[in-house]
Amino acid sequence: MLLNKARKETIVIDVGNYYPSRDGRIDELENGLTESVWVERQIGRPVIKVLNTIPSKALMAAGRPAGSRDRVALPISGDNTKAKEIVAQLIDRIGFDSVDAGTIAESWRQQPGSPVYCTNPTKEELRLWLKQVDRSSLAANREKVLKAYYPTRDADYQAQIEAHRSVLISELNNE
Repeated sequence: MLLNKARKETIVIDVGNYYPSRDGRIDELENGLTESVWVERQIGRPVIKVLNTIPSKALMAAGRPAGSRDRVALPISGDNTKAKEIVAQLIDRIGFDSVDAGTIAESWRQQPGSPVYCTNPTKEELRLWLKQVDRSSLAANREKVLKAYYPTRDADYQAQIEAHRSVLISELNNE
C-alpha cells in the first residue's frame, strides 16, 4: 500500500463523502460509524477531515483574503492537534477560514446532510451550525439535498450553494 512507505508524521487528508447510490452500501456506515473513522480503518492511518464540505466549483472561485466579510469557513476534524493546525494554515493560504470541528469521531457533523455541507458558511455560521447538527437527520437530508442539487450540477457554484441551503438551512430553521 502507498501509505506504508509514508513517514509517520505525514498528514493524510480525507476529502471524501459517502453516497450509497454512488459507492454502494457500506453496512458499517449505515449502522452509524463515522465516515472518516471507516476511512482510517481502511487505510490504517489517522486522517484529518477537511475540504469535503465545499463544492469543487466553490473551492476554485470562493477563496477570499483573510478578514473578508464573506470569507467561507471550512470545518477541520481530526485527533492530531498539530496536524489540524498545519491544515488550518493551508486552508487559510488558499483563501478560506477554518473552524476546529472536533475529533475524527465527531466528523459526522460535516458529512452530507449536515447544514455545514456545501452551504459555504461564514466562520460564525459554521460555529453555530456545527453545534446544531442532528445526526439522526443526516441520511434523510443527504437524499433531499441530492434532489435539490441535481438540477444545478452544471450551474455555477452559487446556484449549487443555494440548492443545498434551500434544504439544509430550512431544515435547521424548522427544528
